[in-house]
Amino acid sequence: MVKVIDNFLPLESFQKLKWNLTANTMFPYYFQNGKDYPIGDKKSEKMLDQFQFVHLFYNPLCGMVSEYPRWKDIVKPYADRLVSTAILRIKANLNIATKEFITREFHTDFNIECKTAVIYINTNNGYTLFEDGNKVESVENRVVIFDSHMRHAGIPCTDE
Repeated sequence: MVKVIDNFLPLESFQKLKWNLTANTMFPYYFQNGKDYPIGDKKSEKMLDQFQFVHLFYNPLCGMVSEYPRWKDIVKPYADRLVSTAILRIKANLNIATKEFITREFHTDFNIECKTAVIYINTNNGYTLFEDGNKVESVENRVVIFDSHMRHAGIPCTDE
């Protein structure tokens, strides 16, 4: 089941989140060569020209791993709004615009009973595509929540 919520965060919280992730030149993103599969995975060989920038805030093995001093401005309002008993991972993905729409490989985030939540930081013509053909368009301050074992793909925008 896919649930879409518009205006997910209160305006002030969302503006802080957006500023930190998009306008703050001190926010560190890290280059990740390959998109949906780790390098060395057979499927990743055809994905090497597809990259993204990532900032990992939290993983369950190490806890909070981000060294960004304002991580609470980003993580706390978002995490507080999600009804959850445990968080498995919090990360920010930055994808650059492409000349044409690129269909990414479908993937799952986790193969256990849990949820994935994606918040869109800006409005653009990219979207999240699900294997069943449904898609959720990238609209600023929209969140999509779905079962983590649902196969999906992030389709990068061409306009932002």
